[in-house]
Amino acid sequence: MIDNINSNWVVLWSEQQQCFHYEKVERMLESNIRSFKRCQPNQYVPLAFFESDKDARQAIKKLKEFRAD
Repeated sequence: MIDNINSNWVVLWSEQQQCFHYEKVERMLESNIRSFKRCQPNQYVPLAFFESDKDARQAIKKLKEFRAD
């Protein structure tokens, strides 16, 4: 089990905006819960989790190679 997952980082993809985003897991979960409570879909799809924002940024660089469109 991951210790204190809320302090980790998550890389997200928005199909609607055609872009990547990264943020703390805690913020992502809070946003997902708000969307759930409002019965609204969330446009962001989590792709990967990281221990640092630096690792998340590096992952986005690599992921962009797969979405070169």
